[in-house]
Amino acid sequence: MQSVSQTDKPPQPPSGRMASFIGYFIALTTVALPLFVIAHFSSAQVEPFEQPSYSFMRFRE
Repeated sequence: MQSVSQTDKPPQPPSGRMASFIGYFIALTTVALPLFVIAHFSSAQVEPFEQPSYSFMRFRE
């Protein structure tokens, strides 16, 4: 006697609208946020860093 129980339909994940919305939001944020940050910081006017001139003095002991 074999007791093999197979279902007619394979198990499928539950379709949730909230899960789809969250996945869509994460995907959109992953693509859009880096583009926004790059565009924001690349258009900023950055003044070149001016190094101060130091005069080195030799101390005698």
